[in-house]
Amino acid sequence: MKKYFTMRVLAAIALTGIAIAVIIANLAMGISFTEKVLLNTAKEDMKLAADLADDLISTQIRLLKSDANVVAERLNMAGMGEHCTKIMEEQTQHYPHFIAMSVIGRNGQIAEYGDMPLSADLIENSPYIRHAFDGESTITTTRIDDTTGKLVVRLCVPMKNDRVLCVTVPGMFLSDILADYRLYKTGNIFMIDDSGTVIASFRTNLVKSRTNFITLGAGKPDEKYIGNFFKRMLSSDEGFGVFTYQGIDRYCSFKRVSASLSNWRIAVSAPIPETPSSSVSDTLILTSLIMLGICMVIISFASRLVASPYEKLKKQKAHMDELREAAESSSRAKTYFLANMSHEMRTPLNAIIGLSELALEEDGEMGAGSREKIEKVHTAGMNLLGIVNDILDISKIESGKFEIVDGEYDTPSMINDTVMVNMTRIGHKPIDFKLKISNKLPVTLIGDELRIKQIYNNLLSNAFKYTKVGTVEWRVYHEVDASGTFWLVSQIKDTGVGIKDTDISKLFEDYSQVSNAQEGQRIEGTGLGLSITRSLVDSMGGSIEVESEYAKGSTFTVRIKQIDPGSPAIGAEGARSLENFSFNAEKRKRQEGLARVQLPHARVLSVDDVVTNHDVARGFFKPYGLKVDCVTSGFEAIEIIKKGDVKYDAIFMDHMMPDMDGIETTRRIREEIGTEYARTVPIIALTADAIVGNDKKFLENGFQDFLSKPVDIQSMDAVIRKWVAKKEPRNPDDGETAERILRSETAAEEVGLAAEQAQGAGAGVLGGGGSRAAGAMDLGADGLGDGGSRAADAMDLGDDGLGGGSSRAMQAEPAQGDTGLLRIEGIDAARGLEVACGDMSVFMDVLRSYLSNTPMLLSRLQINLGNMKEYAVTVHGIKGSSRNIGAEKIGQHAEALEHAAKDGNRGYIASEHDMFVNETEYLLQQLDRFFKELDGKCTKPTRAGIDRDALRRLCKASEIYDIDNVEEEVKQLSAFKYERSEDNDLVAYLVECR
Repeated sequence: MKKYFTMRVLAAIALTGIAIAVIIANLAMGISFTEKVLLNTAKEDMKLAADLADDLISTQIRLLKSDANVVAERLNMAGMGEHCTKIMEEQTQHYPHFIAMSVIGRNGQIAEYGDMPLSADLIENSPYIRHAFDGESTITTTRIDDTTGKLVVRLCVPMKNDRVLCVTVPGMFLSDILADYRLYKTGNIFMIDDSGTVIASFRTNLVKSRTNFITLGAGKPDEKYIGNFFKRMLSSDEGFGVFTYQGIDRYCSFKRVSASLSNWRIAVSAPIPETPSSSVSDTLILTSLIMLGICMVIISFASRLVASPYEKLKKQKAHMDELREAAESSSRAKTYFLANMSHEMRTPLNAIIGLSELALEEDGEMGAGSREKIEKVHTAGMNLLGIVNDILDISKIESGKFEIVDGEYDTPSMINDTVMVNMTRIGHKPIDFKLKISNKLPVTLIGDELRIKQIYNNLLSNAFKYTKVGTVEWRVYHEVDASGTFWLVSQIKDTGVGIKDTDISKLFEDYSQVSNAQEGQRIEGTGLGLSITRSLVDSMGGSIEVESEYAKGSTFTVRIKQIDPGSPAIGAEGARSLENFSFNAEKRKRQEGLARVQLPHARVLSVDDVVTNHDVARGFFKPYGLKVDCVTSGFEAIEIIKKGDVKYDAIFMDHMMPDMDGIETTRRIREEIGTEYARTVPIIALTADAIVGNDKKFLENGFQDFLSKPVDIQSMDAVIRKWVAKKEPRNPDDGETAERILRSETAAEEVGLAAEQAQGAGAGVLGGGGSRAAGAMDLGADGLGDGGSRAADAMDLGDDGLGGGSSRAMQAEPAQGDTGLLRIEGIDAARGLEVACGDMSVFMDVLRSYLSNTPMLLSRLQINLGNMKEYAVTVHGIKGSSRNIGAEKIGQHAEALEHAAKDGNRGYIASEHDMFVNETEYLLQQLDRFFKELDGKCTKPTRAGIDRDALRRLCKASEIYDIDNVEEEVKQLSAFKYERSEDNDLVAYLVECR
C-alpha cells in the first residue's frame, strides 16, 4: 500500500509538472502572440499619430510661410521707402506671433523692425537665407538670438528685386502647438532638425537648451543608444523603433516633416509600460493560475488511474533518456574532436609542407637521396593536408555551416587548374590521361568555382588512385533542358579496379571505403571524398551517378546547375589547348606578348572609395604611360569634372561607394553639369559586382563600358584601346602652361619655407590629419596657384589623402616576377602579381596600401553593423581589395557578408562578422610582420638635411600636374636617411601622399 501511495504521489507530481508545463507553454505563447498583435496595433496607432502630427505641424508651417508671404507682398507693393518700418510694425500687430522682421539684400540688411536685427555673419552664411534668395520659402531651426539671447525661429521668404524678408517667431512656437497632445498617458510628440537637435517638445528644457542626443551620445556612454536611434531617424524617411530615455524604454514612430525644406523629423513616443501590451502579461498570468488550480483538482483524481503503470513508464523513460543523451554526446564529441584535431594538425602541416618546399627550391646542391626523402616528406604532408581538409569539410556539413558562394568564373581556367592539380597524381603509373572538352562550353559561368573544383578533384583523385594501368578520361560538356536550365556535365571514366554491385549502395557513406580488386591491399584516404562530393553536388541542386563493372572500371557522371551569363563559347582552339595540356603556356604567352600602346599624352580619373584599389589602378595603367588622378567619392569626381581644369580621356568609376554610388555619380555628371565634355567623356564601370545583367544596367545608365574586378589584363587592354587610345593627343595651351609655371615659382618658395619650418617644428607641421599635402606644409589656400589647387590633388590623393602604401627606394623587395619570398598565409602571391600586371613593385605597393587602409575599413564596418546598406558597401570594398592582392578566402567571406547585408540577413552577419574581422586582422598581422622583416633589410645613405631644390621642383611638378616628375622627386627624397627625425617624418609623409 505504501509503495502504491508513493507511486500515486509521483504520478500526481508528474501530472502536476505536465499541467504546469502546458500552462506555462500556453502562457508564453499567449503572451507572445498577444504582445505581437498589440505591438502591431501600437505601431499602427503611433504611425497614424505621427502622420497626424506631421499634418498638424506641416499645416502650421505652411500657414506661417503664407503669412510671411502676405507681409512680403505688402512690402513689395509699398516699396522700400520710409513707410517700410511702419508697415512691418502694423504687420506684427496683425500677426502677433511675428515678433521681429528684417528685409535683406545681397549686400546686407535693408530695413528691420523689432529688437532682433540679423547679424552680418548670419546673413552671409545662413543656408536658409540663400535658399530664399533662390526663390524658396524656408523655416529655420531654433537658434539663440545674438542680441536678446532669446530662442527664436525665423521664416525666410523671397521678395521682388532680389530681396528676402526674414520674420522672427518665438522659439517655443512649435513646441506650444505640440505640447497638449498625448498618446496613452504620457506619450508625446517631439521634433528634431537635420542635425538631431530637439526643436519642439513638451519638455521645454530640451528645446531651450537645444539638446542634441547625437552629440551627447558621443561623450556619454549612457546616452549612446538614444544617440544611435536619432542617427537612424535622420537616415530614414520613416520608421519605428525603441530607445531608452531617463531609464524608461519607449516606443517611437517617426517620419520626415512634409513641409520642411530641411531634413527635419517629427516623432511620436510613448513609454512601453503605458501601451496595452504591458498589461496583457498580468491578465494572462492570473488566468493561468486559475487554470492551474482547476488542474490540481483534476490531477488528484487522475493520479489514481495512472499510478499502476507509472513505474514501468518511468523506467522506460529513463532508459530512453540515457540512450538519447549517449547518442547526442557521442555526436557532439565526434564533431568537436574532428574539428579541433583538424585545426590543430594544420599548424604543423603548414611548417612541414612549407619548409620542404623551401628546401626543394634551394639552388644549393642536394644529394639525390636527400632530395628524394624531402620530396616524400612533402608528398606525405600534402596527402595528410587533403585528409585534414576532408575532415574539416565533413564536420562543417554535419554542423550546417557549409556554404555555397556563387560568382563569375573562367571555365577554361577552372578546367585547366583541375587538370594541373591532378596530373601530379599519375606519378610513374602507365596511365593515359585523356581530356574531351566541348568547344561549345561558355567562356564564363556563374557558380561556386572553388566547390566545383573540389568535386572534380575528388573524382579524378579516386580515378587515378584506383587505376594502376590504362586510361582515365575526363569529358566536360553542357546541356540545356526544356525549362532553360543550364547544366554543367562532367564524366570521369577509368579502367581501374571497379566496384562490386553490393558496394555501390554504400559508396557515398561517411568513412566508407569499398574493397578493391586486390583484396587486402590498402588504399590511403579517409573514405570521406565521395561523401563530401555527394553533399556538394546536392547543395548545388545537381546529381551524381555511377556505373561500374568490377575489375574493369567505373564511370562517374556529375550534373551541376550553373548560370550562363551569355558569354561566347571557348571554341575549337580553346578546347584544343585544354586537351593538349597547353592552356597555361598559351595563356602566359598571350599575356606576355600583349603589346601595350603608349599613351603618355592621355589622362584618366579613377573613382573608388577604397584607396588600395587606386594603387591597383595605377598598376594597370603604368605600362601604358597614362597619367592617373584618383578620388575617393562621387562628390569629388563631380567637382573635378564641373571645374573642367583637366579634360580626362576616360573615367573609371567604382559602383558601390558610400553616400553616392557610381550610377548616381554618372547620372549627375551627364545631366547636371551641362557641358559637352561632361555629357561625352567615356565612363567605364570598374566594379567587383560581377552579376548577370550588370553590364546592361551600367550601359543603360550613362556608362560606355563595363569591367569586373579583379580585372582581366586583356579586357582592360581592350577597353583602353577602344576608349582612350583612339583619341588624338591634346597639345596644352602654351600660355596657360607658362602661367602655371610662373605661379608655381611662388609656390616653390613657399614649399622651401615649409621645409625650413618642418626642420624647426618637427612633426607638428604635418597637422591637419594628413588630408592634404599642401595643407600639411602650411602653404595656405592659394599656395599652389589659381583656384587653390593643392599639391595633394596632383599627387593622386583620394578623399583621405592617404594614397596607400608606396614603393620605397632601395628596399630589399623580391625580384620582378619572383613570388618565392611572398609566402604570406592567406595570399596567393601569383594571383596578386597577375592582377598587378606582373609588376612586382606595383604588387608591393598594393600590399602596403592594403595594410595601411584596411584597418580603417574594418572600423567603418564595425560602426555600420546596424546599417545594412552601409555595411554592404563597406564589406564590398574589402572584398574587392582582398581579391586584388590574392586573398581569395577573405574575398569570398566578404562576398557572403555582402549578400547577407543586401538580403537583410542580420542573423548571418551577427554569427560571421567577428570571425571575418579576426581573419582579416590576422592577415594584416602577417603582412605587417612581412614588411617589418623586409624593411629591416633596407640600407640608405645618410644626409644632413632635405634638398630644398628638390622640394621646389616637387611643388612645381604638382602645380602643372606633371605626375611623372612628382613620382621622381618623391623617389629621390626618399632615397636617403636624414640626421634629423623631423626630416625623415616629412619625407615619410610625402611618400605616403604621393
